[in-house]
Amino acid sequence: MLVCYNQEEYIDQCIDGILIQQVNEPLELIVADDVSIDSTLERIRAKVSQLNFPVNFLPSEENLGIGKNYYRGVSACKGNFVAFLEGDDYWTDSLRLQKHINFLKDNPQCPMSFNPYAIFLQNSKKLIFPKLKGGLNPDF
Repeated sequence: MLVCYNQEEYIDQCIDGILIQQVNEPLELIVADDVSIDSTLERIRAKVSQLNFPVNFLPSEENLGIGKNYYRGVSACKGNFVAFLEGDDYWTDSLRLQKHINFLKDNPQCPMSFNPYAIFLQNSKKLIFPKLKGGLNPDF
């Protein structure tokens, strides 16, 4: 599920991260755009023509805010697994989704999974790797 609002500067790289995914499961992309007033939605529409799975654009006539926009996105999901992605984030590992699917299938008692992430500070060009607390193992 892709949640976005006015993220034209980042959305191409975000969609590219979806395009590189290699999965053994059927996929559907849910796009919950919160009535962007920039070119975010147009850029998404141009790029998703390359996808080989369905894309569901959720209609919206008014800005809902992040909470309600997430809620309507989650409500539209029908699959066994849901991956969350925001329009200013992107995936760099082509097996990211498949690794999570494999982990969740192998560990049915586990309701969710996540992975380490990095934060890129554009102004200072710094890449920050937050440390995980609680002894969690970030490796799959």
